Amino acid sequence: MEPFITKWFERRQPWSGLDEATLNSKELPQPLRWLYGFAGNSSDNQGTWKTIFRGQDFLIRFEELESYQGKIKFACEAQAVWIAGTEATGIDPPVWAMDDGHWHLVDDSLMNFLTTLILNDTVYSARHTVYEPNIGTSILAEMDCLGKHLEPIWIDHPYGWQHPRYEKEGSYSFYLVEDKYLIMKDCFGEYFCATNEEAPWECYPTLFDQY
Repeated sequence: MEPFITKWFERRQPWSGLDEATLNSKELPQPLRWLYGFAGNSSDNQGTWKTIFRGQDFLIRFEELESYQGKIKFACEAQAVWIAGTEATGIDPPVWAMDDGHWHLVDDSLMNFLTTLILNDTVYSARHTVYEPNIGTSILAEMDCLGKHLEPIWIDHPYGWQHPRYEKEGSYSFYLVEDKYLIMKDCFGEYFCATNEEAPWECYPTLFDQY
């Protein structure tokens, strides 16, 4: 994920990782320690902390990481529909989500969950993002028509609020096109296409609107 994050978020500066002394001040499982150590320190020009992973859902500020009903809260949905929690230690502990006062197991792997969170937020935080129902055409059909290859990079992973109460919902999948366009299929089977290209309508006028 490090090369991907670095390349995709290079236009969003400044951001950096937390130093060892700060990381050592809290007990964290290894995947969380890695993420905060690589990209957990970001601020706007007023000095206010603002994670780069805040396109839709977001990482909780390092200083605000705390135990809640036996789990370390580390991520939250944009409108606080759910929060995500994990164990305080471990190489790759499970992840639980809460939206009704109870923790529900979401993913057996924190590493997998964080990968999905990063990719999901990457889609929403891109310079240009289109949502299939809003553009009146099929993103996959458009790519196929133009002979573009979709490189699968993360396929069929659970995320966020998916627990037994939402059995009808599916998983998330992500694809890259030309290393510049990130396509996401969400849990409802709907597609998004995101890019940081300045004028994507020049290559994909059917998908992206110049205005």
